[in-house]
Amino acid sequence: MRPHPAVQKLLPLGIGAVVLALLAGVVVGRLTGDVTRPPPTEDEPAAAADGHIHGGSDGTSTPIPLVTGQSVSLGGYTLTPRSNEFEPGTTGFEFQIVDTYGAAVTDFVEQHEAPMHLFAVRLDLTGYQHVHPAMADDGTWTVDLDWSHPGPWRIITDFVVAEGETLIPITLGLNVTVPGDFQTSELPEPTNPVTVADFEVTMEFDPNIEVSSPLMLTVTTDGEPVELEPYLGAFGHLVVLRDGDLGFLHVHPDNEKLGDALRFWTTIPSPGDFRLFLDFKVDGKVYTAPFTLQI
Repeated sequence: MRPHPAVQKLLPLGIGAVVLALLAGVVVGRLTGDVTRPPPTEDEPAAAADGHIHGGSDGTSTPIPLVTGQSVSLGGYTLTPRSNEFEPGTTGFEFQIVDTYGAAVTDFVEQHEAPMHLFAVRLDLTGYQHVHPAMADDGTWTVDLDWSHPGPWRIITDFVVAEGETLIPITLGLNVTVPGDFQTSELPEPTNPVTVADFEVTMEFDPNIEVSSPLMLTVTTDGEPVELEPYLGAFGHLVVLRDGDLGFLHVHPDNEKLGDALRFWTTIPSPGDFRLFLDFKVDGKVYTAPFTLQI
């Protein structure tokens, strides 16, 4: 991917707004730090330039954060929403990414056919949404989100900026609230395969903690493999969220399918319960298959 020019610093926001965003973005749980995984095998991919895990090895050993999205600020960039509270039944979310001076960042590098990927999920791991905001000239991003379910939500923004010729992947997380009668949903029991519309999605995975392992996903209908269409530059997108602190992992498959299956090299960071969301596209429509993983 060709890097954009250096990141521009424009339109300061008030320091008070940044402080408010920082306070609102306090998240539950902290990790002990990044872990360097073992050198990849000849089949296993190394880290891509955008900071995600992709198929296709370049034969190098690369440090990869096990989970992200737990901090509102990282590397001098901060997620600042226009509001941290949304009435049930409304739609819409506005935010900026600001630098250390409170100036809105306006230069982003496109990754997977979009300059900004945004994920919204309730803290009980329901209501998962994967959307792509649009940015105005002043650096304000807007997107429609479904706020119909009250409760605490996590917003995760996933993007890349260019500092000179260096691409910097950034994932930021922020808690927001939809007021109302919040009824916590229990994490669904593990089910395999998962049924979505007319499709069955089957997962094969033998995870090892802190070690990259192949996770295989196959989409079928009536027992026959489904012809998947490229979606955002890949045949599937896998998001892993850890129950409790919503530690975030965004994984992409090998460039080519392995038989009828998609192979995602996935590193589970710790024992615990996880919710996995596979986005895939068939006949022009995007579907999401949710899995529960207990380790």
